[in-house]
Amino acid sequence: MAMKLTGAWSRVAGVVALLGPVACGGSSGSPDAQLEDAQLDAADGPATVHVLAFNDLGGALTPSADGRGGVAYLAGEVARRRTDHTVVVSAGDLIGASPLISALFHDEPTIEAMNVMGLDLAAVGSHEFDEGTAELQRMQHGGCHPVDGCTPGQTFDGASFQYLAANVVDTTTGEGIFPATALRTIDGVVVGFVGLASEDTPATTLASGIPELAFADELETVQAVLPGLRDAGAQVIVVLVHAGGVHAGGPDDCDGLAGPIVTLATALDGEVAMIVGGRTNDAYACRLGNVVVTSAGSAGQLLTDATLTIDRATGVVLAASLHNATVTTAKAPDAAVAAVVDHYDALVAPRRDQVVATITTTIGTGQTLAGELPMGDVIADAMLEATATSTGAQAALMNRGGVRAALTYAASPPEAVDGQVTYGEAFAVQPFSNLVSTVTLSGADLALALDHWSATAPLQVAGLTYTWHASAAPGARVTPADIVLGGAAVEATQSYRVTVNSIVGDPGTTPSMAGATDTVGAGIDLDLLVSYLAAHSPVGLPDGPRIFQEP
Repeated sequence: MAMKLTGAWSRVAGVVALLGPVACGGSSGSPDAQLEDAQLDAADGPATVHVLAFNDLGGALTPSADGRGGVAYLAGEVARRRTDHTVVVSAGDLIGASPLISALFHDEPTIEAMNVMGLDLAAVGSHEFDEGTAELQRMQHGGCHPVDGCTPGQTFDGASFQYLAANVVDTTTGEGIFPATALRTIDGVVVGFVGLASEDTPATTLASGIPELAFADELETVQAVLPGLRDAGAQVIVVLVHAGGVHAGGPDDCDGLAGPIVTLATALDGEVAMIVGGRTNDAYACRLGNVVVTSAGSAGQLLTDATLTIDRATGVVLAASLHNATVTTAKAPDAAVAAVVDHYDALVAPRRDQVVATITTTIGTGQTLAGELPMGDVIADAMLEATATSTGAQAALMNRGGVRAALTYAASPPEAVDGQVTYGEAFAVQPFSNLVSTVTLSGADLALALDHWSATAPLQVAGLTYTWHASAAPGARVTPADIVLGGAAVEATQSYRVTVNSIVGDPGTTPSMAGATDTVGAGIDLDLLVSYLAAHSPVGLPDGPRIFQEP
């Protein structure tokens, strides 16, 4: 397909042309050698390509309370299902927003666990960029953390698997940050893999942390790299993309599936054999036309087991066997990966298990129709209280996506009684370590900030209430007259002191923040939350409602 390439996308195509597909891991050498191997086996009948896949692990090293997930049990499932024709892949967000056992050590434990498990290839997800490009490169190549150094008595060698990022370009060099593609010979067939990040990654992570990166369109990227992969000998193409879909069905169907993965599968029908998706945390497995599409939920609680029967002459998928297998503690873990988890669990336990506060009831993450969360209100209250006197803050804004967990009243190990909150639980609520600051905004810019987020994830607030209008056009969903602060409607031209975290305060994610002035830093969001909970223990449900929705 001929296509005109412009802007950041032309740089992606240039990188692909420069680097070509990358043979790694179990490859048999150069693309030419791999093609010769495939041709030697061509008389053996159809080939078997076995793909074990997962996505959105998010550093979830330990099982959930109901006995699902945990990387040792995920690795055990991988080991039981692995064959001579298996490749193990991930569709992004291996790390980021991780539990304390991984995050306290800058996600090195998760990378180490993936190495021991035998992960082969991984697309980059949006959370891989949470700490910027240099830190992601450290995850691949190893080395000590630039601030905290190495864990005492340990070294960090980086990932033995290969990150792929076909549509991510460093605009300062014009080069890709990781290889675009990889080749593997599986049962004598050369399989090409393309790895893709979400095109809208800058809108979902801290854009100011990756200012040098450009993210190209996923579909256009695949279409551009396909000729190079074919020229290198690839007979079958598998796409790993940190984009997906949602549906109302079960984990082994695609009933009502909608989203970017459907668009990709429709456009690439006849050109690729399989698309492994992620990001939406949904689970599905089916064929859309001639393309196999899968996703395995999140947190390592499912593992996609896909067996593709391939016509060696044409690369066509003759048959596909698909299943999203539940990962459960009822089955044996992988002992070597369990040893990694146990090591870091012992290191993190003293900090994680410290009781820092008490609560009178569960402070949840269930939202109202208008998009308000009790836990979001508490976080905003903590931000406002910490800055009202020191910076003159009158209100606080918190992004809903940064509220990652509830505080549950029922005791869980190591809590002695109901109502205790450990540092680990507080960390699970706010795992990003975002900076908090107070800025001066006009009433008009404040309204635009609330307006910008309202259509997808209304901002959580303290010190003000607001109404957003669901059917209004962008820029009219929230006006100054819809915001009440200090008992009166906000004036468009008046200045207000507003506390925000680094996501909301970044003009790359909230455009009207470009007008902010007089910035005063206030520390780390988690620290403010822990201090607030301790000062107000026992903490109950916050007052509300604060957010209202009208048609």
